[in-house]
Amino acid sequence: MYADLLKEKLAEQEKIYRLFQAGQTDCVLYREVRDGEYGIRDGNEINRKRLCYYLLYFKTEDEKILSRLFEEELKDRTTNSFQGIGSTLCILTYLIGKYNADHTYDPLLKAAAKANFDCVCGYNPACQVSDNLYDNDLTDCIYLCQELDYPDVMKQLVSEWKDTIMKNTDSDRACLIRFHQFLGMEEENGPLYQAQLLSATETGRISDLARAYIDMIRHELRMKQYEKAGNHIREARERADDGSDRMWRLRGELLETAFELISNDRAVGGSLWEWAKAEFGRLTNIWGNVYTKGIEAARAMEDTYALELEKEYQAWREKMGLNHLLLEEKKGRAVDED
Repeated sequence: MYADLLKEKLAEQEKIYRLFQAGQTDCVLYREVRDGEYGIRDGNEINRKRLCYYLLYFKTEDEKILSRLFEEELKDRTTNSFQGIGSTLCILTYLIGKYNADHTYDPLLKAAAKANFDCVCGYNPACQVSDNLYDNDLTDCIYLCQELDYPDVMKQLVSEWKDTIMKNTDSDRACLIRFHQFLGMEEENGPLYQAQLLSATETGRISDLARAYIDMIRHELRMKQYEKAGNHIREARERADDGSDRMWRLRGELLETAFELISNDRAVGGSLWEWAKAEFGRLTNIWGNVYTKGIEAARAMEDTYALELEKEYQAWREKMGLNHLLLEEKKGRAVDED
């Protein structure tokens, strides 16, 4: 049974639990990591999450370890650049609640409730979670494997899901595409994207068609299928843009793919350059990736337009306050190094 596969995998956490009991805690305690792209995160987040799911589903009662794990999770919630509440905090809240009849852990629960903006808005100190692994259906178990980074088990469960649950619908195909991407099976997604494109063509909604084209093109870029990507960009320009303001985001995403194609293969994408430059000038809402990929494309084309784009990009960063954030990040790294 699918849940048994996940249970067997989680049982491996007993070793980590015994090490924790013996005082070897390094692999689950909070470990701050600073990332230039994603900010501050916890290097042991996934290890602590796995241990918490083990304690939940194997009904392991250990008040001392639960309180310590709660304290470590609070460090992550209060410093993590992405904030959030997360399943680990919910599990620990539920488990520690069993020992809180005398309100010993009220300070921890109150600290969790104000750990970050998301916690202020949505954390429930009385939250309930199921401690029965078998309450999860097949799809739930797949997402648990993804959350816990168990690709070996997830691959087996996805195969069963395709055979027993999946229907030939847009939503199920999109779900399978995401599963494949997590599992590093991008090559399996080509026919699925093609089916999504055909379905969008049949519905007749221009925004659906544009989204299907963009998803297909991004897949082809990831697979280095540059000829196909170029052809689909040209098709999308003709078939998936009604010129309305509501299409601005999709036009920007299509332009982003064109810039990426030009950067990766000038011979194939070069013929799109003049259109791309003109399209960039028509956009009224631009985001960072469009700028950076446009700069890379201009450099690939050896076009001095790159200099103009770099100036515009710096002005945009200043307007958005991103230069200030970057300066703060550099200061943080300097303090860590000292």
